[in-house]
Amino acid sequence: MATGKKSFLLYCDIINTVAKLPDEQAGKLFKIILEYVNDNNPTVDDLLLQIAFEPIKQQLKRDLVKWESKSTIRSESGRLGGIKSGEARRNKTKQNEANASNEKQNEPVTDNVTVNVNDTDMKESYTFEQFWNDYNKKTDKFKAEKKWKTLTEKEKELIKIHVPKYVAVTFDKNFRKNPTTYLNGKCWNDEIIIKQPNSPQQTGGRLLTPGILPTEPGSYLPK
Repeated sequence: MATGKKSFLLYCDIINTVAKLPDEQAGKLFKIILEYVNDNNPTVDDLLLQIAFEPIKQQLKRDLVKWESKSTIRSESGRLGGIKSGEARRNKTKQNEANASNEKQNEPVTDNVTVNVNDTDMKESYTFEQFWNDYNKKTDKFKAEKKWKTLTEKEKELIKIHVPKYVAVTFDKNFRKNPTTYLNGKCWNDEIIIKQPNSPQQTGGRLLTPGILPTEPGSYLPK
């Protein structure tokens, strides 16, 4: 966790994952989260806990980036405001000294300073770069980003929820749609269809446990 940051967010929708864990595993997951945000670099050997913790860890990282960005903006705004305020005080002092020496009362001098900070990224809860990295099929970035700029914040939130599930069932990128095709087709509204193999040959020789989704070779994600 960054210096000066004493809190972090846990989102309500993680209940969908935690509720599927045994109570003992859920307790261990919570301890792992606390160790991670306190920079203790926890080691997670249990595969099920690794799968449950990974999306939480990625969200914590995204939240930290946002927090650091906001902190930098606030610091810069305060610095600029302090500079302008100091200039205003010095100008007023000079004016008062001139008035006293000339024995002439002038109208009060008002110096209003407004510092505007515009940061479009702060308004976007899920950015194109986050989508591009989460989707992880680097094809025709220019067109994909152009389409992204036309989406609403609500659509981006739906994409944020849908993409990890879609990527989990298409770990072979040859079967994953190109990013531009996904966005143009509004595929975040599509149902995630999980094919259940009948034999180890259909999973490349790997046996799948019922109720477990393949994410990438060698790892699994609970439904």
